[in-house]
Amino acid sequence: MRSENLLLIGTQQGINSLYYDGFDPTFSVDPTSVLGYEVAMKAISSLPGGVSRVLDAQFNNYTKKSEEKAIYFCTASGRGYCNSMPLNYGSVLRDVYTGVILEQGGYTYGGKWDWLVLHEIGHLVDMCGIRVVYYWEPIWNLSTECSQIFDAKGELISTYANANEMEDFAEHFVYYVLGGTTFRERALSNVDLMDRYQFLRDNIFEGVEYEETTPPIEPPEWPPPPDIPPVSSNGVNWLPILALGTGLIIGVPLVYYMIKDHK
Repeated sequence: MRSENLLLIGTQQGINSLYYDGFDPTFSVDPTSVLGYEVAMKAISSLPGGVSRVLDAQFNNYTKKSEEKAIYFCTASGRGYCNSMPLNYGSVLRDVYTGVILEQGGYTYGGKWDWLVLHEIGHLVDMCGIRVVYYWEPIWNLSTECSQIFDAKGELISTYANANEMEDFAEHFVYYVLGGTTFRERALSNVDLMDRYQFLRDNIFEGVEYEETTPPIEPPEWPPPPDIPPVSSNGVNWLPILALGTGLIIGVPLVYYMIKDHK
């Protein structure tokens, strides 16, 4: 199913299954039948045209072609995930398009898909449009300024925004849309928040501002998604490297002392 340039895919698979096993069309379902679909699509429709460009097909300098984007609506329970890799870039996420994967709520933002989908789209804006990873052609020429402002330091909009620079951006992005009133009020007495608010308003949202209709939701301090290996900005999977390094640190001294004791 397609909504203009965006692919909308329903699946019974969850994030870990899509990550390790790849997309299996035999588990496909009608995305409109998945709980939360309408809420997520309404949230997406609230974004101005300049922001929604990140959901359009985009040129990738590694694959040398325009890559389509997708939103996966999962019947499995869990969380959200942003896939910033181009299609079939590596050994994981096979046949999974660049975009957002949404599992059923209960774990993040009280299960509210409007908050969840906009948080993950915030990651797309950042990683595919500004501080690009995986060789995307930038949409906004704002990488340096963005890194100076969204540095996961200071008194930020939520606890989770302090996790790292990427979560800093995504949290303030979703609060800008769904918690706009609170964001503005707190920014009046907080220079860190004001810098973030003005960056988003003037550069990303084209001056569009929002009034919140429900109180902002503080996400829990959950750890990074389990079983999803960390990936660097150039696409290197660091998990095997970290495992090897840990093994050498522990193993080399152990072998030395075993040999020494054996003499």
